[in-house]
Amino acid sequence: MDTSEFVKLTQPAIAEVLASRKSTLPPNIKHERRMTPRWPFPAMIEIYVAGEDRGRWFATCTNLAETGLGMISEQYFAPETRLELAIHLPEATFCGNGIVRYVMKTPRGQMVGVEFDFSS
Repeated sequence: MDTSEFVKLTQPAIAEVLASRKSTLPPNIKHERRMTPRWPFPAMIEIYVAGEDRGRWFATCTNLAETGLGMISEQYFAPETRLELAIHLPEATFCGNGIVRYVMKTPRGQMVGVEFDFSS
């Protein structure tokens, strides 16, 4: 992959991708308690545990919002685990950090909710 396609994970960058795809996203998405609405958004995610050399894992993104994402992973990540993420989209690969906020075992694997950490 050409590293010129790597983009720093920021809220405006994610907002731009969501806006560019808004016409293809389903209407009437439930906003629930989130700060920003989440949209169905399939993508591959590369995951590293921040500050550890335990290897890398892959997950499938199920939804994306300006402030975080939901993903299905075979690997369990405990809540509050800090992650380094590479979100591979057709537009670009977004690289940044996140914090696990939610985990639930499902038949497809671990459903993991990640809040983006834009501070680093």
